[in-house]
Amino acid sequence: MPDLVPLAFGGGVLAFAVLMGGFEILSTPADGGPPNEDDAEFFAKRRRRRTQVAVMLAVVGVAIPLGDWAFDGRNAPFAFTIYWLTVLLVVLWVIAIGLLDLAATRIHTRIQLRKLDRKKNELASRLAAMRDEPEPETDY
Repeated sequence: MPDLVPLAFGGGVLAFAVLMGGFEILSTPADGGPPNEDDAEFFAKRRRRRTQVAVMLAVVGVAIPLGDWAFDGRNAPFAFTIYWLTVLLVVLWVIAIGLLDLAATRIHTRIQLRKLDRKKNELASRLAAMRDEPEPETDY
C-alpha cells in the first residue's frame, strides 16, 4: 500500500498550482490590458513568470508521490538520488523565479510611484500658479 503522506502532500502542491494558475488566468484584464506599452510588457512578463511557476509546481506535485511510489532508496540508490535531486532543482528554480518576480514587481511599483509623484507635483505647481494669477475683472 502506498504511503499516504507523499500522496497528500503532492496533491496539496498540485491543488495549489491549479489555484495559482486559475487566479492568474482570472486576473487578466478583459478590457485589453494596461494603457501603455511599458505596463503591457511588464504584465506579459509577469504572467509568463507566474504561469511557469504554476506549471512547475504542478510537476513537483505529481513528482512527489510518483517518486515515492517508483523509487526505493535501497534497491536503486543512484536512480533515487538523481530523481530527488532533479525534483529539488525544480523547487529551487521555482524559488528563484518567485524571487525574481518579487524584485521585478517591486521595481515596477517604485517606477510607477515616482511617475505618480512627479505628476502630482506638476499638478500642484500648476494649481498654485493658477491661484496666484489675479482674477480677471468683469464689468457688469
